Amino acid sequence: MRYFDVVSISGGVDPKLAARLGFSRILAFGSEIVISDRPHQGKRCIVSSRDEGMLIKSIKDQSVIGIAIPDNEIIGKVIAAAAGAEKPIVIDLQPLFAQQWRERPRSIARLRGLIKEAIRARAGFICISNAKNPNYLVSSNQMAEILKLIGLDDKKRKNAMAKLGEYFDN
Repeated sequence: MRYFDVVSISGGVDPKLAARLGFSRILAFGSEIVISDRPHQGKRCIVSSRDEGMLIKSIKDQSVIGIAIPDNEIIGKVIAAAAGAEKPIVIDLQPLFAQQWRERPRSIARLRGLIKEAIRARAGFICISNAKNPNYLVSSNQMAEILKLIGLDDKKRKNAMAKLGEYFDN
């Protein structure tokens, strides 16, 4: 199975390093994919907004490949709309790495709640590390173990790490 990741490192990640980390490809925000509060025509994007209406409206756009809910809030209407439109929920692991150790249990609990609600609604997932610098890069095995920690079974973990491949064919 081919695994993919998305990072916020300017210039992206060397393909050889991506292969050593166990990924077929590591995409960079800004050049290959965009994260925004609204859809971008002509570019694949992940929509992240606190506005429920904007998220639900964005789900219908073809350029949107996933919905990221800020602070991993559980917004039932958005999750149900994403599941109905077959758009995946984005699991951004970056807050787990960037926070102080005291805040991590809360973040893990919020992610677990979001995942539980998304599974209940039968929504798909995309998992990204969103690494801000090379020190925060994770391997595909590490990502799989983090997803296991927050409640995804083996099949859902693999699908969450491979889902981006449907949008970015080499």
